[in-house]
Amino acid sequence: MIVNKYQLYYNYFTVYVCVLEGRILRICICDDDTFIVEQLVDYLYEYFEKHFTKNLEIALFDRGKAILENTGKKDIVFLDVEMPELNGICVGRELKKENKDTIIFIVTSYSEYL
Repeated sequence: MIVNKYQLYYNYFTVYVCVLEGRILRICICDDDTFIVEQLVDYLYEYFEKHFTKNLEIALFDRGKAILENTGKKDIVFLDVEMPELNGICVGRELKKENKDTIIFIVTSYSEYL
C-alpha cells in the first residue's frame, strides 16, 4: 500500500491531537531482534522529547501473537516482517481491523522486502 500525503498529514494530526489533549502516546514495538528494539526505543524517546512530548509509553513485544493478545491502546506500532508464529504483515492487518486509526510502520533487516 502506498501512503499519500493526505494520509501522512492525517497521521501526524492524530499524534498531535493526542499530545495536545495531554494523553499518553502509546507506541508498541513488535520485533524479535533485541538490538533493533533497543535502538528504536532510544530513537523514539529522543525524537518525541525534542518534538512532541515526554508523555510517552512504549510497550515491547517479541512475537506477533503477543501484540494481538494485548488489549492496551496502540497509537503507533512498529512491526518486524519476519517473526515467529505470525509475520508483521498479518499482524498489521489484524491491528487495522481493530482500530483503523492506528499508525503502523513495517520494519525489516531483510533486503528482499525493501
